[in-house]
Amino acid sequence: MRKALIVVGLGLALVGCQLKPTPTPIPTPDALGIYLILVDDYTSLNTIVQMRDRAPDEIQRMEMAMQAIVPPPDLRQLHLQALEAFNYIYEGLSLLPAPGDNVLVAEANFMVDWGISRLMEYRELLDAYAQEHGRQ
Repeated sequence: MRKALIVVGLGLALVGCQLKPTPTPIPTPDALGIYLILVDDYTSLNTIVQMRDRAPDEIQRMEMAMQAIVPPPDLRQLHLQALEAFNYIYEGLSLLPAPGDNVLVAEANFMVDWGISRLMEYRELLDAYAQEHGRQ
C-alpha cells in the first residue's frame, strides 16, 4: 500500500511538472481608465499648480490635446469644464505682461486664477468620480 502511494505521488509530481501554468491575462482598462490615463498629464495637481509659469502657447497645446480626448458619456460636462478652464488660463496669460495698464493686468490675473480654480475643481470632481467607480 505504501509503495502504491509513493508511485501515485511520484506520478502526480511528474504530471505537475509537465503542466505549464496558465498566464493570468492583464486586464484592459475600460473607458474611464483610459480617460484617466489620458488626462493625467494635463490635469494632475502638479501640472495645475505650475500653470501660471507656463507660456500661453504651451497652455494652448495642452487645451488642444484635451480637446482630442473623448470623455466617457458621464464625464462630458466635466470635460467641458476643463476645456473652459484651459481657455481662461490661456487668455489670461496671453494678456500678460501688460505694462502700465493695471486694469488689464488685474483682469488677466483674474482669468488665470479663475481658470486654475476651475481646473482644480475639475480634478477634485474627477478624482471623486474615479474613486466612486473603484479607481485610485
